[in-house]
Amino acid sequence: MTDRKSLSVSLGTHRQLEKLGDQLGLSHKDLVATMLQFFAVTKLDPRYPKADRGKGIRWSLRCEGSRK
Repeated sequence: MTDRKSLSVSLGTHRQLEKLGDQLGLSHKDLVATMLQFFAVTKLDPRYPKADRGKGIRWSLRCEGSRK
């Protein structure tokens, strides 16, 4: 058996998670895990989003993913 924890989020945040998960084809669990990995790898601080940062990051992650 695996240990489980839960997160309480507002209804609005839950809807955003559902929408983003649907767009990316990820479950809530996989979406949260993927976001955590993204921030760990990119060293971006999610408290300070900046729209133009994502373009280079997506390219970098795609390139790294193809090396595996």
